Amino acid sequence: LFSSSGVNLFSILVIARAGAMTLSELAMLRKPCILIPSPNVSEDHQYKNAKALQDANAAILVRETELKEGSLQKAVCELLASHARRAEQEANIASFAREDACQRIWQDIVRMTAK
Repeated sequence: LFSSSGVNLFSILVIARAGAMTLSELAMLRKPCILIPSPNVSEDHQYKNAKALQDANAAILVRETELKEGSLQKAVCELLASHARRAEQEANIASFAREDACQRIWQDIVRMTAK
């Protein structure tokens, strides 16, 4: 099973870019992750997104420029080997989830269009 952005619902961990929609799905699914922000986006926003999660111990951040032979494999193996670290990431990334996001967006639309 996959979510709308292709995240495997039964995965142990996810390696992904750090766009807002991807991160919101990872938070809702409580997935431990290794984030590799795209360097080709405006104002380096994917790095800022990933950094916020890393600072909260909710993700591992790897800059694309830091990828060396074996470095991603090492990060994956370390995360797979540590159930405690994955559990910590799952708990911490969950704090970024907004389960009422659709309702909040709708309320903002109604408020902004009310005259």
